[in-house]
Amino acid sequence: MNNINYKELSKIISHALRHQPSLYNLELDKDGWVNANFLISSLKDVDKKYINLSIVDIEEMIESSQKKRHEILDDKIRASYGHSLKSKIIKENSTPPKYLYHATKNSILENIFNKGLLPMERQYVHLSENKKDAFTVALRKTSRPIVLRVQSKLANEQGINFYKEKDSLWLSDNIDSKYLEVDKD
Repeated sequence: MNNINYKELSKIISHALRHQPSLYNLELDKDGWVNANFLISSLKDVDKKYINLSIVDIEEMIESSQKKRHEILDDKIRASYGHSLKSKIIKENSTPPKYLYHATKNSILENIFNKGLLPMERQYVHLSENKKDAFTVALRKTSRPIVLRVQSKLANEQGINFYKEKDSLWLSDNIDSKYLEVDKD
């Protein structure tokens, strides 16, 4: 195993698989998968510090990551959320807990209550099982996040699909504002 900065490796792999696969001479299949050995070869070509990179290093990066942004299946790898794909990655609908959480900036709260929660530049709306995780994610964009509580179980019963990802992350299709409330706890 190499002395690799896994956080840095995760960022470059995310760039390759989520944002600019063509820059790395990669062609993703319709579900966002690419042969892991093609990715490794490409990374070696792009940056010589990855000259000794192996599949074991990538597996270790995924295993040690808290956010689980990538997944490996057999000899293929993909970004879990596939932003660069034109077609939506199909997920399996799951029954969510009663509430899920999403945190945001105060400045876009009115827009959310007018239009609902939308995926924006992502394929799905990202939600957390707990307020703390939602708050932490939103700190990347604002110093004072507002936490929204989503009536996820009710929304699911009324036709909105939810998808369980790893850890406490959930994805969903658009969520109408009638299922949203500012969490005051």
